[in-house]
Amino acid sequence: VVEATDTDGDGKGELWLGAPGWTSAAYMKVRARDYGYADLYELQEYEEALIVAQIDKAVKSNKAIAFACYAPHHVFGLHEIIEEPEHDPEKWKPVHPSTSTDWYEESYLATSFPMSSSYIAYSTRLENAAPAVVNFLHRIVFGTDLINEWSAAIDIDKRDAVDYSREWIAENTATVDAWLGR
Repeated sequence: VVEATDTDGDGKGELWLGAPGWTSAAYMKVRARDYGYADLYELQEYEEALIVAQIDKAVKSNKAIAFACYAPHHVFGLHEIIEEPEHDPEKWKPVHPSTSTDWYEESYLATSFPMSSSYIAYSTRLENAAPAVVNFLHRIVFGTDLINEWSAAIDIDKRDAVDYSREWIAENTATVDAWLGR
């Protein structure tokens, strides 16, 4: 894998960790150490738009590419991605860079990231002003695959969000009816 992802011939593969300033990129650096591959790769941080373009180029040219990616993200709906083993909380001991100057040494992250969740936020005033709307919002379930699908349609396929939403609603009436409590 290292050889296949070595694009500059220096004997190390290139591995995108995330964008500069992302906490996840800092944690990926720790994970590279704790998984034992930090010395095998050039651990890179740069803007997400560039890696997305590189992924598309690598797929089109049938070349390997190594990167870390959060979910939900449209890249999962577009390409075959190798996923990590299930998260093990015993191997997930992060220290945030803002809380300790020794965060890198103090952290231990020898597992995949824990599952993330997406939430719909609303003002608490809505609970009294429009309780039916709050009930509706509580019934909505956005799974990772659905968010991946939507973001690919808008970000990659450049679909108009309103037109795509209308089309999706028309094609998914059972889901929408469940959200509406019908």
